[in-house]
Amino acid sequence: AGKLQSILDNSRDGDVIALSSGVYSGNFNINHSIILRGDANVTIDGLGKNDAIRVTASNVVIENLHIRNWGDDLTLMNAGIFVEKSATNILIQNNYLKGDVTGIWLDKTSGTRVLNNKIQGNTSMRSADRGNGIHLSLVTNVEVRGNEVWHTRDGLYIISSQNNVLADNYIHDLRYGIHYMYSHSNRVESNHAERTRAGYALMQSRNLKVVNNKATNSEDYGFLLNFITSSTISNNTIKKVWTKPENKVLGRDGKGLFVYNSAYNTIKGNLIDTAEIGIHLTAGSEN
Repeated sequence: AGKLQSILDNSRDGDVIALSSGVYSGNFNINHSIILRGDANVTIDGLGKNDAIRVTASNVVIENLHIRNWGDDLTLMNAGIFVEKSATNILIQNNYLKGDVTGIWLDKTSGTRVLNNKIQGNTSMRSADRGNGIHLSLVTNVEVRGNEVWHTRDGLYIISSQNNVLADNYIHDLRYGIHYMYSHSNRVESNHAERTRAGYALMQSRNLKVVNNKATNSEDYGFLLNFITSSTISNNTIKKVWTKPENKVLGRDGKGLFVYNSAYNTIKGNLIDTAEIGIHLTAGSEN
């Protein structure tokens, strides 16, 4: 492990570091513009603390790694891969991450792409303690595409982030598939959320384009819109929104499309198939 860190420290911008088969244990910092490449037999083990990989340099590629066992401290923002604000134009692709809290955390970065990764959480922990599959905080111009996320808290969580694309992701067996807070001018396109409490929880955001997504087997909401304005929610498919009998209380009904305190939106061409309530419009939703 010490050897890998010293190779990373002594690398030059543009170097390709191709790891040979084996387990690399430690918490690694990428501080040069390099390509870090593994294969099916390369594992990074975070030793149960901190981040497995922390990226501080721009123009880095991380691909084909198995990453496991990073720290589980939500307050320290532990993650399998943590990208700092000093790092832009990062490509994270074709990795498999399995851990207790957030898989990939992008913090105040721009131009990063997260493509075709698989991220698995830990079902032996309470959902609220798990962290999210992919966590975007204060990012811009980020593309999250083709990933599969399961057994984390939320699949994709995005807060205070503008001009991003979340597309073609398969997110299942979670609390919320995609969870949006205070994030504007983003596209949510052709994702599939399955077996969630809410497929898409969209809150306090404007100028969203939410098109061609699927929500299957949600328990409470296919799509939840809370204080969403000037957005387009179109051509989405919602199937089977049904509160489990053991969780049934008065007023808790599976809602295909729940529109709360949301105005000036275009909601069209959506298919809602088998929900206790198809569309529930309430709390000052207008126009």
